Amino acid sequence: MPSVNIPYVGVVEFPDTMSSEDISNVIKTQIIPNAPRPDALTAPPSTGAADTVQRTLYNTINAIPFVGQDLAERVAGKPMVAAGSAGKGLMALGNVLNESRLSTALEMYEARKGKYGQDYELATPEQKIDFADADKKLNQYLTENEAHKADLKAIEAKYGKDPLAKRVDSLEETPEFKKATGLQQAGMIGKELVKNLDEFPEYVMNLGLGSLP
Repeated sequence: MPSVNIPYVGVVEFPDTMSSEDISNVIKTQIIPNAPRPDALTAPPSTGAADTVQRTLYNTINAIPFVGQDLAERVAGKPMVAAGSAGKGLMALGNVLNESRLSTALEMYEARKGKYGQDYELATPEQKIDFADADKKLNQYLTENEAHKADLKAIEAKYGKDPLAKRVDSLEETPEFKKATGLQQAGMIGKELVKNLDEFPEYVMNLGLGSLP
């Protein structure tokens, strides 16, 4: 059976008797219009979490007797990768609840669609009202998640990433990596880390700061 991975819906299987054109038409006219989707973001991305970490580092270093002021000025003049990583970690920690709600809401959404149809055509009028409210909440969770991702991108754009993290990112975008199995991908990343052992300590530190939860 042919299957298609549809954004915010997941993998949908279609009968072998359906042509590619029929599948495409069903996706466009029946599935996509009814799929959950995030609302348009109204607020610009924020780097506030990382900015707070940077200011805290500045104030802490500035308090060191004799040398603190000179060192603090260097910190203030250039965004630190470590501050960005810590900021992303704090944001991830703050997004844990929404991630949990989103995961649960998506599971319930899939169950509703499977039981009552893509348009809830098998549901009672009362159920359709309840399902509409549930779908609205799901879209809200999706919107919050998209805002979270936008903030993370803004932090990376301002504070950057350490050299080894950039190398790993580039590796993950290659066709060879995308075609590889999970075990093969782990091996490819491992080889990249071994080739750049001098950059490994900074990579591990920033990876840890960015994974606070």
